[in-house]
Amino acid sequence: MGSRINIVRSPTGRFSIALNTKQYATPWYRLEFSRVTSGVVVDEDLVVNAEGSYSLTVADLTGNIVMSANGDGHVPVDVSSLAAGMYMVRIVSAGTARTEKIVKY
Repeated sequence: MGSRINIVRSPTGRFSIALNTKQYATPWYRLEFSRVTSGVVVDEDLVVNAEGSYSLTVADLTGNIVMSANGDGHVPVDVSSLAAGMYMVRIVSAGTARTEKIVKY
């Protein structure tokens, strides 16, 4: 019997996961994901979900602010000008602030 789970990453960054469930008398199942990451993955637009107006800052991992924007509500923010890499996004809305990691590809 082969391994229960077989995970393969292609050169393009896609993951293929094959789940062997032979012990349960069922066939192989295959799940495919375009990217696997703990943060948000973006290409051109970062969609902000905020109640009312918000301010957003994007910083690289050295802490340099590389972008800032203001908006209102559920609005896409164009991040196409950013270089590929990892960034920290700080969103302040309705008196609360949150910081999230994004990966720009």
